[in-house]
Amino acid sequence: MAPYTAEDGARTAPATHGPRGPWPLDDDSDGDRPGSSIAKIVTPQFFNGIINHAKPNCPGKHFYTRRAFLDASRSYPKFGTTRSETTRKREIAAFFAHVTYETGQEMGGPSKSFCVSSTRYPCVPGKSYYGRGPLQITWNFNYGPVGESIGFDGLRAPETVAKDPVISFKTDFGSG
Repeated sequence: MAPYTAEDGARTAPATHGPRGPWPLDDDSDGDRPGSSIAKIVTPQFFNGIINHAKPNCPGKHFYTRRAFLDASRSYPKFGTTRSETTRKREIAAFFAHVTYETGQEMGGPSKSFCVSSTRYPCVPGKSYYGRGPLQITWNFNYGPVGESIGFDGLRAPETVAKDPVISFKTDFGSG
């Protein structure tokens, strides 16, 4: 993710991303919510096919799960569930193509703080805002608003993205 140069350019979540919803989840269903079932597209075989391409020592290989992805997607009921089946598959495939391209160690990694002066999203002493999550959210002015939109304190607890796989996936949906 390229850094933004002004607070006005900070990424924000969609205006509406819906409640977690009443849909029950099991391993093969996302509750048949209106439109389509993401779980019918992101099958265990599909998801594991992507994960299995990761190197054995990749930290995300056992952190990211299909369950976490499906749980995160429930907060965004329009993701991968509207329009034609072909369009839904393209949307989900594009998401995972982007994720597989971006996922990995951020250049500079934990050794770089990715903090710029900001009155709206000030850096918290001792915290770093380096790339975390499948799409590598970076910088305090991204962690702040994305955290607000998905319900975690991105400025005081940016490490949550690396500790909670559902939050990690939600940062991808909440930063677009």
